[in-house]
Amino acid sequence: MQKLDVVYCYEGRAWEEQWWNELLSDFAVQLHRGPGFSLVIPDALYVVDGSYGLNHVPRSFLDQVERAGQCGVLHIGDEFARGPYSVYAAFAYVLRQEYKSFLKSPGLLNTPLGYTNDASPTSIRPASERKYLWAFTGADNATRRKLAAIWAGLEPSYLHLVDLRAGEKHQSRQQFLDLMRDAVFAPCPMGNVHIEVGRTYEALENGAIPLVTMRRGFAYWEAVLGDDHPLPGFYNWADARAFVADIGQRPADMDALQHKIHSWWTAKKAEVRKSVKAHVEAGRRGEFRDAVRRDFSRKGGLTLQVPRLYEAVRHHDVDALVGRGRIFYGRLTGKIAWANRTPGKLSGS
Repeated sequence: MQKLDVVYCYEGRAWEEQWWNELLSDFAVQLHRGPGFSLVIPDALYVVDGSYGLNHVPRSFLDQVERAGQCGVLHIGDEFARGPYSVYAAFAYVLRQEYKSFLKSPGLLNTPLGYTNDASPTSIRPASERKYLWAFTGADNATRRKLAAIWAGLEPSYLHLVDLRAGEKHQSRQQFLDLMRDAVFAPCPMGNVHIEVGRTYEALENGAIPLVTMRRGFAYWEAVLGDDHPLPGFYNWADARAFVADIGQRPADMDALQHKIHSWWTAKKAEVRKSVKAHVEAGRRGEFRDAVRRDFSRKGGLTLQVPRLYEAVRHHDVDALVGRGRIFYGRLTGKIAWANRTPGKLSGS
């Protein structure tokens, strides 16, 4: 088994780490922590959190990486596609999550977003023996309130929308996982700007059947999971409700669908793991070095903004776009009010 040094370039534990431990399990992985890009090991794979973009990656670190053999980068947390992806050009190969159609190269491998840490149970209870026909808990927003209104009356169910602005808190991690283990179906509305969410894979890991969001003219799930994926997908929650109401009357069919999806997911994980192994091995032989430099050396700045915006719009339907507009307007008016405040005057004075 080949040794692979994996360097986490941040403090703490990202929620994707257990997923990537599985995907890299065909290697003898040696884990290292180098927060602040403080550690460079020849031919290592560097895990970079891009939640706030990649501008924080020091040029000095990238220069060292380029001289340290055939190093790879694993880019996590890139929901907002902030870039700049010119950072990739310092590496010999790229692994990443959260598929973006404008990021393509022989040296880049996209994987599914994957499940969160500690999500996998020891056993899967049959769908027909579960407590809830469907269940959802998460932060309150307009899209999720619409889902709740459409699905009202479809029982047995569990629904809990959390008003974070009012100071309410999410359920505990264990409560959420228990809910996934008690539910037959798990609606998976889009996240902040992306239709692929961790909830989909947490449901899969726990034997719940995820109901995924689709967008017309955008075959996202096919690009991420393959044309043969069996996940029930819907353009609107009314159609999804009708599907659940129908099959919910046939316990044997629910069990059959659950078994089909769980078997597919087990095989898919093995397939993705095999692809990751092949990509890393080829990258460490230097097969992608020239392609990565060619495809990403100029991927950033203003040239990134048009494809980034286009990609984001493709993930939204009308309701989501309206919700996004309200958020933007609220932030804008807040900034204007702050800029126009009376200097030196405190609230309540």
